[in-house]
Amino acid sequence: MSATAVALGVVLALAPATAQEKPPAGDSAAAQAFVNSVSYQPLPERAVVTVRPLDNSNANLKLKVSIEEALRAKGFGITKDSPLVLSFDTRDEVGAWSETGRRTILELRAEGGREGGEYAHAKVNVFDSASGGLLNEGRSGTSITTPSTYRIDVTVDDRTSGRRLWQGWAIANLAYGERNDLDRAMIPVIVQNLGRTTTRQPFNLQ
Repeated sequence: MSATAVALGVVLALAPATAQEKPPAGDSAAAQAFVNSVSYQPLPERAVVTVRPLDNSNANLKLKVSIEEALRAKGFGITKDSPLVLSFDTRDEVGAWSETGRRTILELRAEGGREGGEYAHAKVNVFDSASGGLLNEGRSGTSITTPSTYRIDVTVDDRTSGRRLWQGWAIANLAYGERNDLDRAMIPVIVQNLGRTTTRQPFNLQ
């Protein structure tokens, strides 16, 4: 029996052992969410503000009501024509994935001869920690390098002077909930940091 026939026989015998790709897995060590904020000028104590969505979508109009409720709970006043305008916007940011390769069980090689098969031979990959082999799956599959996130941006401007007094943004991992659930967790944190400077402060979404 030729070496090529032997190689094909090995392929057929080992074909059922091929591992299936695993679904993407997130980084459990990553923070669920974090907030940043920058204070440019002090906000008046118990300031009265006008809340304005930059996008009048139904979702943002609903979010506007939730923001106003959170502000009132912290002692802020709400009116339609205040010199201080709190503007907000939301957006999703799609993450990135990387392919880590596929499991390699059999390697074929042929050299010489008119058709390049005179010295054909097969090599069975029994174990390889990186690419995998007959006895292990290796590291094949897809991994998430950057998770998809949901972001809320908020600014407070004085429309009388045209100056920005404060801005903040919260970013949450979309794997931890739907938009409504994320909004309920993120809004109080943003309002809590209103008027403060904060650098990547982590918080949980539950």
